[in-house]
Amino acid sequence: MSTPLVQELLAQHPLEWAGALTGLLCVGLTVRAHVACWPVGIVSSAAYAWFFYAHLKLYSDALLQLFFIGSSLLGWWQWKQGGRGRTELPITWLDARGRIAALVSTAAAAGAVGWVFARFTDASLPWLDATTSGMSVTAQLLLVRKKVESWALWILVDVLSISMYLAKQARLTALLYGVFLVLATRGLLSWKRSLPPASATG
Repeated sequence: MSTPLVQELLAQHPLEWAGALTGLLCVGLTVRAHVACWPVGIVSSAAYAWFFYAHLKLYSDALLQLFFIGSSLLGWWQWKQGGRGRTELPITWLDARGRIAALVSTAAAAGAVGWVFARFTDASLPWLDATTSGMSVTAQLLLVRKKVESWALWILVDVLSISMYLAKQARLTALLYGVFLVLATRGLLSWKRSLPPASATG
């Protein structure tokens, strides 16, 4: 006999299920640095874009999914031909300047988007939504270039997203982000192990 939690999860919107299942597969493939993560991610982002827009009114997240679709096309190409001589792109670290630029740009984007949505829309949780969106954009761009630091940002995104989706009663997506948190931690450790300790340029 199913529990109330199981019944509630089964009653979640089909778009949420579609985004969750393909998203889980996408992250699992990304941990393994498998290029198939990109087309699978496009399917997940398309499902979530409509779910966030039409059902949760999380507009930053909806726009973010459209960005994910475009960046996934770029990442698909980069991972296959973005290395020297159009070879497979290697896993690398950001240099110090790159880390500072990532931090500043993320903070600026999150602040600007949060202000716009708080002032001019009926967005739910505009500041938290904008913060996770801004961090996700940076993490995705780093992932396109196979930077190890992308996983550290995804870990922070997952922690914040769990609280946001629980607040919106999107329990399936909150549970999914709990799994993402575990996978992101595995991804960080796995990608770090694949590089020599002295490798700090990219």
